[in-house]
Order: sequence, then structure tokens, then C-alpha cells
Amino acid sequence: MRLAPTPLLFQGRILFLRVLVIIGFLLVTGGYYRIQILNQERYERLGEKYRIKKRRIKATRGLIYDRHERLITQNMPTYDLLLRRDEMEQPWRKVKDELAEFLQVDVAQLQRKYDSRSTLLSQPVKLIENITFAESMRIRRNLKRYPGLAVETTEKRYYTYNTLFSHVLGYVSVASESALRRNPRLRLGDVVGKSGIELAYDDMLTGIDGERTILVDHRGIYHSTEVTAPPVPGGDIFLTLDLDLQQLAVEALEGRPGSVVMMDTRTGGLLVCVSSPTFDLNMFTQRFTQKEWDELINREGNPLLNRPLQGAYAPGSVFKVVTALSALKNGAITPQTTYFCNGEYKLHNRIFRCHKRGGHGHVDVTAAIKGSCNVFFYNIARDLDIDQLAKTAHEMGLGEKTGVDLHGEKTGLVPTPAWKRKRTGEIWYPGQTLSVSIGQGSLQTTPLQLLSMMATVANDGRVVRPHLLYKSRLGMESKLHVPESGAVEGMMPEYYTLVKTALWQVVNKEKGTGSTARVAGFDVCGKTGTAQLITFSSEADHKVDRYKNAWFAGFAPRENTEVAIVVLVEQAGAGGAKAGPVAQKLLEAYARKKKEVDPT
Repeated sequence: MRLAPTPLLFQGRILFLRVLVIIGFLLVTGGYYRIQILNQERYERLGEKYRIKKRRIKATRGLIYDRHERLITQNMPTYDLLLRRDEMEQPWRKVKDELAEFLQVDVAQLQRKYDSRSTLLSQPVKLIENITFAESMRIRRNLKRYPGLAVETTEKRYYTYNTLFSHVLGYVSVASESALRRNPRLRLGDVVGKSGIELAYDDMLTGIDGERTILVDHRGIYHSTEVTAPPVPGGDIFLTLDLDLQQLAVEALEGRPGSVVMMDTRTGGLLVCVSSPTFDLNMFTQRFTQKEWDELINREGNPLLNRPLQGAYAPGSVFKVVTALSALKNGAITPQTTYFCNGEYKLHNRIFRCHKRGGHGHVDVTAAIKGSCNVFFYNIARDLDIDQLAKTAHEMGLGEKTGVDLHGEKTGLVPTPAWKRKRTGEIWYPGQTLSVSIGQGSLQTTPLQLLSMMATVANDGRVVRPHLLYKSRLGMESKLHVPESGAVEGMMPEYYTLVKTALWQVVNKEKGTGSTARVAGFDVCGKTGTAQLITFSSEADHKVDRYKNAWFAGFAPRENTEVAIVVLVEQAGAGGAKAGPVAQKLLEAYARKKKEVDPT
């Protein structure tokens, strides 16, 4: 049997614990006293003698090449003057005047830069951007006189062909505050893609920053430096574009507002993507004035508009390809159907005219496409429901985004009675179907959509997605980019054959409207379009070129097609006269390049 502990025993244990706590407290206090009081100067000297600093090593942005590995972007060295506030020995107010005199700049300019600083003391202030190499060396020789100053070597994006790929490449700029919030990898002052390929593949082009550890004493002298995390450079990108063909397309447009797009129908890779007029991309790699910006956005021809993706236009007679296929698919006509064209078509009390005075006589669908006979398609529109026509148009890629790998693509518009009722509250009239059947009215398409449509015809209903990324390279490894393709359902193969025969005749037969696009030995197929920009009120209006957009859309060769092309020349007149010759130059150059590579 155990005896219960006495109160005296409890008091002894408590006293023992109190003594232990007091002894521990005295030891800790003595240690602090020894460090903070007795050896204060020694430990201050040790703390000031060496400091460890972390410096970010900016990763190199990936480069961009054309399909033949020709460099179209570069990273050029540039020098910025920084102020590291955590290394300054005197307050800013005491040194700013002397610094301004040394740097030969206005002190107010330096103050504005300093006032825009981050609240973080470790975040440097960028005092002057883009100083010259000679100036950077002068500043480096005087860094000991001005503790806190530092020259940072960075890279600036430079576009080798400053106006040739403007709308495709896009540009880079300093990340906005919203971008910094969205992406924790970004830091203040980082450069990111703002438009075009630079934006679409920004994650691929942007590398991973590294880190350098520096041991520095209180006098600012470096004692050691070590790369503790090497930077990982961004991946290189190879575009499907062909530099030579791109250059030729720009030259062929001669600065006129318009667009040229050319695509490999087998893969969807864009060989040419030109919007005219263009602008200097290198303008965006440096600061420019408000006056320069105003001049650019107000320049005639709207150079910032990316016409292949964002320009919405009436396609004119190019749309007759869709009308013919829809009529064949829905049984409104057969390959043998003929109509008589006397130059006009009467609907109720309104006369709809054909472009050919006196008419084309009896024509079937092949002859109607070849001669671009409006009256034939007016007769189709009488028996073809507008919703059926709209459905076929959507199946062929019109009124839909193509899915090209660039931001900002427009959908266009294929009008229907439901659309009109929702927009205006009014009913649809039969005359509107007639206008749509020949590519006029409220119908709106982009050049890229028409290119996709023509490629689908050439491929007998196989749909390929237009794209610009050919392959990418991370380190030494390259990866080819091939998007998935689709198909148009329910269209008989013989309908495509019939339409392709007609399109071949447009270019290669006598009196075909597209003879200006003919290339010997290359079997070009195509369709011209002349889209009215106003409702003609007189015979004189018909003769004014600025009231009409010129189109040519086609592909080649007829069998085993390789390329499709769409040319738009704004306010230029007839498609055959103004757009056809541009297409001819591009297709001829493509055939010539192909022959040089494979003479057989």
C-alpha cells in the first residue's frame, strides 16, 4: 500500500521547477547581453562585412523563324540604368541633384522615375532605359562613386522584317498590372506578348528565369558570385509562312488596302498572311509619343486592322460556289438544270440585273459559275430556302471562326430570317435571298473564311484548320504541329467535282472571268468576285472602281490540290482585273519554287 505524498513534498518540487526556469532565463538573458552589449561592435562588423544578395537572371525569349528556318525575330542587347535602393548609402533627396548632373539628364525626369517605384525596397527603380553602350561603360566606371547605381544588360525584341509580318507576329511590351496579377511568374518590368504570334504562343516563347547568388561586403565589393539556378531559354517557333511568298504578296498589293492569304490545303498551314497597309513593328519595341500613336491610328487605310481575320466583307460572286453546292445538295437544281438569262430577273415590281448586258442565254450550273451569271443564281434563290443556304454556308466555314491560332478572329455573318427578326423586328423578304445568293446583302465574311471554304471544295469536303505554327523547338528537340481536320457531311462527291470543273473553266477557258490568274502547267481553279459597296443608283456608279471590292479565290492544281489562295483588293473594281493578277503572281511563284525543289 502506497502512502499519499505530503504537501511538503509538493512544495519542494515546485521550488525546484522555479529554480530551473530562473536559471534558464538568466542564461538566455546573459547570451543576449553578451551579443547585444558586450560584443555589439564585433557582430556589427561581421554583419556588415558580408551580405548575400539574390539577382534574377532573365531568360532569353524564344526566336521565331519562317518555314524554311529563316530568322524573322531577334533579341538585341540593350542597357538600362537601375537604382538599387537597398544599396544606397545616402537618402535619395541628397543625391538626386548630383546624379542628374552626372547622368546629364533633367532632375525632374529622374524624380518622376523614382516616384513610380515599387513599394518594395528590394525592387530596383529603372531610371533610364535604352542607354548606349558607351554611356553604360562610363556609368560602370563610376559605380563606386554612386552606390546603388547599376547597369543591367537586357534584351529587346527586334523584328528583322519590320513591316512584312506585322499583323502575324504582333509585338511584345511590358506586362500590365492585370497580367502580373494573373501570372505569378511575372515580375514588374517583364515583357510579354501583346498580339499576334507573340501573344498566342507567349507561354512557349517565354523561358524560366534563373538566379544568381552574390556575396558582397559593406563597401559593395563582390567576393563571390554563383549561378544557383540557371535560366531556361524560351522555345523557338517555326511558322508555316514562306518569307519569299509573303514578300511577293506585299509587293503585288502595291500598298493598296487589301489582303492576301494562301494555304497548304493538305495541312492547313498558311504560306502567306498579308494585311495591307502595314506598319513598323519595331515602333512598339521602344517608347513613342502620343503624337506618333495618333498618327498611326489615324493613318489612311487603317493599318492596324488585321484584314484576313478581322475584316468583314461581302464576298460578291465568290459566294456563288456555296449557293451552287447548297442548291445541288438540297435538290433545288440538278447538274442538268438550265435557266435562260436575258440580262435581268424580275421579282414582283423590282428588276435584278446580271452583270452582262443582253444576258448569257441558256446556262447550266457549270456555265453559270464560269460566266458568273447572276440570273442563274437568282432563279436558284427562288427555289432554295434561305435557311438551307445559310446551313450550307456554315458547313463550309462561313459565319464561323476558322480556329486559326491568333487572337481576335471575327465570326462574320450569314443572315437568316431569325437573325433579321431578332435584330430589326422585321420579316425576311425574298429579294434579300436573291442578294445573298450572289454574295451581297448583309452577308459578311473574312478572307480567311473564304480561304477555308475554297480549300474545303478542293479537298472534296475535307476541312483543314488554318494555322501558323509549323513546329516548335525546346532545347534541341523539335515537334511538328499538325492540327486535326474535319469533314462536311451529306455532300455528294460528284457535286464537288462539278463545281471544280466550273472553277477550272473560270480561269482556263475562253471568256472565263478569272483568266488573269492562269498559270501555265498548274491547272488553277478559281472564282472572281466584284462586291458592291453601295446600292448603285445610276449607270455611272457601275463604272466607279472605288464603289467595288475586288476578289479572287481559288486553288491549284485541279487534281491533288496543294494550295488555296484568296486575294482582296479594296475599292479597286472588278475582281478579274485587279485581284486575279495578284493571285497569278503568287501561284506562279509557288509553282516555280516547287519545281526548283523537285524538278520531276
